[in-house]
Amino acid sequence: MRRVAWFGVLIGVALAAGPARASTWLVLESRKASAEAADRTGIWAEAERMRVDIAGGRTSVVYDVPAGMIWALDHERKTVLTLDRSTATSAATRLHKVEAELRARTEGLPPEARAAATGLIDSAFGPEVAAIPTLELRDTQERGRVRGIACSVREIWIDGSREVRFCEATLGDAGISPGAMEPLRSLSGFVRDIAPLLPERLLSGGLAALDLFDRIEGVPLRIETFTGDAVDRIAVVSEIVEAVPPDGTFAVPDDYRPELAIKVRERLGGP
Repeated sequence: MRRVAWFGVLIGVALAAGPARASTWLVLESRKASAEAADRTGIWAEAERMRVDIAGGRTSVVYDVPAGMIWALDHERKTVLTLDRSTATSAATRLHKVEAELRARTEGLPPEARAAATGLIDSAFGPEVAAIPTLELRDTQERGRVRGIACSVREIWIDGSREVRFCEATLGDAGISPGAMEPLRSLSGFVRDIAPLLPERLLSGGLAALDLFDRIEGVPLRIETFTGDAVDRIAVVSEIVEAVPPDGTFAVPDDYRPELAIKVRERLGGP
């Protein structure tokens, strides 16, 4: 699966949020195109909070939009990794400046030494991206139905290659209130801010593809990602209902021990 393919799945992972004090429960079933069994992801979402349960419920991610906080909960180890937007953004900015300075210092080195130094920098920060990818959101004029809900087929193309195809329902047809995409837009902005802290930090066209969220107004109910001309992975929203979440859904359990949130030195190759 190409690096941008995570974006197609992300569209479906965190797209539902009801009005204030109302919650939406959403289930996403994702599988390799060649497999029968699907991975099940459960999402609780509100206008300002979101919880995603993955890995069979062994891991949860909770996002508080106004606070700009993300908590990653490991239920087997009973640990929590905390990431706040202001700290992460500041660290990412500093890391970007360090990288830029290191790359500038290689310019006067002999060719062999420069190649070796560039290799070390790439291993720590990820390779430089030669050019910003060209992204397109295309309407196919095709229509479909998922779980009896009518949807329109659209595609994401990057540098002339089709990467994602999804069937998008209107918010009304899907039973989702206006403003449903706002938590996801906030989260995608967070991801862009902390890009230098992420593995393969620019994720090829993946991070740039987040900008397309402003043009996706409905609810993608079926998402297909591609490797070449072949479908690689299929994700389907199998359930969307308004419901009352269990107590503590958006909270960090008191007995979970903290983990280090940002390991900047590790990214730089230090202790």
